[in-house]
Amino acid sequence: MVGSIRRDEAGQVDLERHIVEVKNGCGELKGYVIALPHVYPQNFPALDEEVPREERQYHFIQTLLNRVKERNQRNLPVVLMAHLALTGSDITGQDDGRGGMEYTDIRLMGEGYDYLALGHIHFPQTLSGGRARYCGSPLPVRLRRELRAFRQSGRTGCTRCYARSAYLAGAECVALEGTAFAGRAAGRGIGGVAGHPR
Repeated sequence: MVGSIRRDEAGQVDLERHIVEVKNGCGELKGYVIALPHVYPQNFPALDEEVPREERQYHFIQTLLNRVKERNQRNLPVVLMAHLALTGSDITGQDDGRGGMEYTDIRLMGEGYDYLALGHIHFPQTLSGGRARYCGSPLPVRLRRELRAFRQSGRTGCTRCYARSAYLAGAECVALEGTAFAGRAAGRGIGGVAGHPR
């Protein structure tokens, strides 16, 4: 996913950086991905000063889709990737206690894509007739706060996860003080939790 919306030297939004051509090993074009970073709906840039602020998100996305449509003479698949919360999403395991969550109506995602690959909601699910899907995450959002507090305590440890079928049933931070691993980790300056360095 593209990390941010950037402007070129002239101050214009660099739309081309959001369009990715997908090629096979022989270099043959097989499809397109339009990659959108997390942007709050009210913060999408104005591509046209005549477009009201509340319509900028739709206008931005549809402009990208239109650019791909112009090039896509062979009618190849188009995947729209977006990091946002769609209205009607199941937010099971999501912790939106840090100011709430803004939702986007799927109609604001424009027209002209074959599949909508979504991120932001950590619960795997398919939306809107099967064309839109959140892949989910093995770790619930609430675990991030626990990991941060654990790291800030200065303890050495790891994350132990419990799986139930394909879904994570639970996770906890486990201290390793008093173990041979804790001594080796401290001696090497290794701390933090399961891939989360201090």
